[in-house]
This record gives sequence, structure tokens and C-alpha cells, in this order.
Amino acid sequence: MRRCLVLLLLAACSASSSGGTPYADTMTTAELREWVMQADRDFNSDFAKRRTEGWVAWFDTAGVQVTNEGEVPKGHDAIRAYMAKSFPDTAQILAWRPTMAELSADGTMAYTIGTWDFHMRGRDSAASSATGHYLTVWRRQADNSWKVLADIGTTHPKKQ
Repeated sequence: MRRCLVLLLLAACSASSSGGTPYADTMTTAELREWVMQADRDFNSDFAKRRTEGWVAWFDTAGVQVTNEGEVPKGHDAIRAYMAKSFPDTAQILAWRPTMAELSADGTMAYTIGTWDFHMRGRDSAASSATGHYLTVWRRQADNSWKVLADIGTTHPKKQ
């Protein structure tokens, strides 16, 4: 199920950003990609500052989050409940960095792929750390801001 969702989302967003993009006259493809990657970096900063509320604020009202437990919280209330349970205190540090972005031909959808790191502040970092990759699907809003439509991550196996 998860693999099908990711493949459908990738197919919907994988078209080149040249051509029908509303900003084609003023922005290059590289600038359009950077625009989405900056939204992803701002999402990370907002989560670091405001935690659960910062996370939820970046999701579209129809947004979904695919969890490691196989749950799929949809909408702000369900995502807020999941994140409050998953990140109950500030000792848990989650940070991510986008490494690439692509936009749909009409510029209304995009996705970012990047890496994330997790650790617990003040505790044995080897026992509580994890790393992985993520895929975030974005939808451009009427005000030209970007909101998360879907988010999914994978965890890298721990090195032996």
C-alpha cells in the first residue's frame, strides 16, 4: 500500500517544470526547485521552534502523514495527535535537509526528497539516534505558499 501511494505521488509530480509553469517567465527551473526546497527548510525550522504546532501548520488541510507504524493520519487534528504522541518533549531532536525537488508542469505540485536525523538530547546518542530519507509532496496554495500534501520517511538500518 505504502509503495503504491509513493509511486502515485511521484508520477503525479515528476513532470518537468518547464512549459506551463505560471512563473516560467520570471523563474528558471533551478529557481523553482529552490523555492520548494526553501519551503522544506522553513518547515524544518518551524518544527524546531514550535514543535507539533510548527509541524501541523505546514500541512495542507487534506494532508496525510504516513508513519513508520503504518498509520496514515489525515488532516490537522489527526496529524497533531500523532505528532504530540511521537514527540512529547523537546529532548527529541528531528532535523531534515532537502537534497532535491521537482515540480509538476503547471507548477501547482512538487516533491522534495532529503535526509533526516533523529537523536535524544542529553541521552546516549548511539542508543537513541536514527537516520533516513523522506519524500514530501507539496501543493501550491492560492497565496503561492507551499503546504505539505503527503509526507513519508524511511529509516536506514543501523550500522553494525
